Amino acid sequence: MMVYNKPLSDIKKGEKKIEYFIHTAGNHEANNGYFKFLSEFLQLPIVQVEANSQTGYNPLYLQMVFSASFIEQKRGWASFLATVRSFNIYNYKRRVIEYLLEISPETNYDSIRVLSERNRVLGQS
Repeated sequence: MMVYNKPLSDIKKGEKKIEYFIHTAGNHEANNGYFKFLSEFLQLPIVQVEANSQTGYNPLYLQMVFSASFIEQKRGWASFLATVRSFNIYNYKRRVIEYLLEISPETNYDSIRVLSERNRVLGQS
């Protein structure tokens, strides 16, 4: 994707533009990633959340956050965030809601997970 750093009305032929990549791994972290540019432009921080796999953590993708502001008319009324892809993120719908409400997932969810694990271990004793 090509981006000009000025209003559309001020762009002249041959004007310098910046190329960003999109829909590629790393587009939220890399300096030339479009979603990194977009998050900085919109002043929306990209947070790391727990992944379903051994990778540990993944970014909470902006596509997931943006889908919360749009209800798709065919399937969207079945559930809030009905059309959100998981992107291999653990409990992804909850993470989107936590992000929108500015709730720290580390504080709440990790505490619940630790307590659940302790409860499971104590139940086996």
